[in-house]
Amino acid sequence: MSPPPPHPSSRRVQKLRAPNVCVQDWTLLNPSRSVPQPTERRIFFPAAPQHAPFSTEARTEDAAVRCTLCKYKTKDKSLMVRHQRIHSGERPHQCHLCPKAFTQRGNLMTHLKYHSGEKPFKCNYCPKAFTTKADWVIHERIHTGDRPYKCKLCPMTFTASSHLVVHCRRHEGDRPHLCSRCRLSFRERSELDAHAVTHTG
Repeated sequence: MSPPPPHPSSRRVQKLRAPNVCVQDWTLLNPSRSVPQPTERRIFFPAAPQHAPFSTEARTEDAAVRCTLCKYKTKDKSLMVRHQRIHSGERPHQCHLCPKAFTQRGNLMTHLKYHSGEKPFKCNYCPKAFTTKADWVIHERIHTGDRPYKCKLCPMTFTASSHLVVHCRRHEGDRPHLCSRCRLSFRERSELDAHAVTHTG
């Protein structure tokens, strides 16, 4: 047999705190009695939202945006803006120590480390040292033979992801670097830079 419920005077009044819950709490006292009446609580829960049927239009923001000049696509609009600078040649982040400019601020910050002359990353197999950890890791793979980046279309493997990206463009025919003067396109930025000399003399 369960024990009787506690007397109202012994009950604790607790405030409910939860998101989207409205709680109204009154303690009603009857002056004619020495014992307060039980606390009255009214809890109102919001109506459950109506679930709209799934449609492709409702997920427009999640849809990947594809570049109009190559096969690159992404859901992130800021990444697409950065990518399109490859085609336009826009490099808004200018080094104040040399003529080089970059499409991304992060690349500029990495570049500035080379001006400092510091090379804190020492190779464990030869006397070479490197400014960035990324350069050090890629270099040591020459000694270890580690080539973790594998092409899905042929047996070629690479020490750096950037090398794999350039290689895959040969399979796909992707030439993202577009000349702004004659509209010729190239697989690598270095090829575009060499071509640009033909216009400037």
